[in-house]
Amino acid sequence: MCCLLGIVSLMGEKQVEVRLQLIKQDIHKKIVKYQTKSQKAIVI
Repeated sequence: MCCLLGIVSLMGEKQVEVRLQLIKQDIHKKIVKYQTKSQKAIVI
């Protein structure tokens, strides 16, 4: 984890924030799709 955080800070926090938001949105979309297919609530 330590090394990863160091690399993240070098890359630039803004870029990482944007990527994390995109990843979260993607995961959320997949969860919504799964919910609509199976009609089961998923708790994170």
